[in-house]
Amino acid sequence: MFCVTLWCVYTRAMKIPELITEKFTLRPLREADLDELVQICTDPETVRWTTIPLNYTRDDARTFLNFTQRAAAAGRELTWAIDYSGVLAGAISLRLPGGSANAPGTHADLGFYTAPQMRGRGIMTDAVRTVLGFGFDPLGFALDTIGWTALAGNTASERVAVKAGFTNIINGISTSAARPDKYGNRVAVAVRQAMMTRAQFAEIWRD
Repeated sequence: MFCVTLWCVYTRAMKIPELITEKFTLRPLREADLDELVQICTDPETVRWTTIPLNYTRDDARTFLNFTQRAAAAGRELTWAIDYSGVLAGAISLRLPGGSANAPGTHADLGFYTAPQMRGRGIMTDAVRTVLGFGFDPLGFALDTIGWTALAGNTASERVAVKAGFTNIINGISTSAARPDKYGNRVAVAVRQAMMTRAQFAEIWRD
C-alpha cells in the first residue's frame, strides 16, 4: 500500500502542494536548497542525461528557483524538492503544456533527477508514484494522461519509469530533449518514451 497525504491549496495562482509520504516530503524548492542543487546539477551523470545548463552555478540554481515559482503561478509546471529527512534527494516536475493559473489541463510530462548519494534507494521510484497519484487524483489535478521521456541509454530513468508502472515504452525522436548546438538549434535525439492514463494508474495501484 502506498500512502500519501495531499495538502492542496489553489487560489488565483496555482500553488505547489506539499505531498507527504512515509519516507520523504515533496515540497517547493527554497533558498536553503541552492548549494545542494548545485552539487546535484554538476554531477556528471546528471549533466549527461538532462538539459540543465553546463557549468552550473549558484546563480543558475537561483534562476531555476525563481523559474519554478513563476511557472507554478502560471500553471505551466510544478517542481518539487524531494526532502529526505532534511537532505535534498532530488527534484521532480510535472510539466503542464495545457495548464493555466486556474487549471492544469488534461496532460502532463514528468521530469526528474536524483542526488548522486541518494541513488539506488528507490526514492525516485516512490516520488514518481506519488506525483502520478497526485496528478491523476480527482482531488489533485485529475489529469487524463502523464508522459515520461528520457534520452535513449538512460537506463536508470527507464528503470524508475517501469517500476512506477509505465509500460509499452517505445523509441522516439525529440528535439526538446537535447541541448542546443553551437548555432542555438536543438538537434533531434533518440529517446525512450511512454504514456500512462488515469485508468492504467488506477489498475496498477488499485490495491
